[in-house]
Amino acid sequence: MSEQFLIIRGLSKEFGGIKALDRLHLNISQGDIHGLIGPNGAGKTTLINLITGLEKPSSGIIIFQGERIDQLPPERIFEKGISRTFQDGKIVSGLTVLENIAVGLLLPKKERENKLIYKNVLKKYLNKLQQENEIRKRVENTMEIMGLSSIAHRWGDDLVWFERQIVQITRAIISNPHFLLLDEPTAGMGTKERRLIEEKLRNINQSGVTIMLVSHDMNFIRSIAQKITVLDFGRKISEGLTEKVLSERRVWEAYLGTEERDSNIRD
Repeated sequence: MSEQFLIIRGLSKEFGGIKALDRLHLNISQGDIHGLIGPNGAGKTTLINLITGLEKPSSGIIIFQGERIDQLPPERIFEKGISRTFQDGKIVSGLTVLENIAVGLLLPKKERENKLIYKNVLKKYLNKLQQENEIRKRVENTMEIMGLSSIAHRWGDDLVWFERQIVQITRAIISNPHFLLLDEPTAGMGTKERRLIEEKLRNINQSGVTIMLVSHDMNFIRSIAQKITVLDFGRKISEGLTEKVLSERRVWEAYLGTEERDSNIRD
């Protein structure tokens, strides 16, 4: 497998003079589950936003499968096989589970991520879904794999947090991405729910999808990620095999100091 799947060199991002990321270098290997950890304000979500095109870097480059993508619009990045979830569990309340997942296949990513999803805008896409059996079958098959068939016609408003996260992940993989970025996929979950998410992610990874995930859950990271990168104040302070990195004193010192960190730095 290629070691040049995702390459980041000198990546920086400033917001009003505050450095959210500072000259970051990072390699993600194809086929890995790569963890991204760090205290609040470390720059983790900012990095995901830069990779997916929601933000543009102040400096530096991002190369995905041999092609520079840091100046491309989100929809072009999506078309190249990069998909994501959001920390706040973005689900369209006025759509069913099936329709929420279909959005991941039928709508341009830029529209979804800018919250321009309204029932009237989606009508033509949902009508297309009803008309094209092949597309509908694909959505239904993916829901079955992810264990969502029984709730296909429930409204987004009715979903509990765990269900919302599973729907998010399913929506992100319906387009058959090469690279899946997950922002706190197990936040607020108990042990049983976390294990179910872990099982789903392992299956997705084994199907050929490279994964990078942000999480504050060290047990989850230790269990699922082969390698991790640790950010603190926008800088990489450690990287390598999970167990080795998690045993480093400076990594735990970064976490112990979270309460006194500048809340103005974006995460």
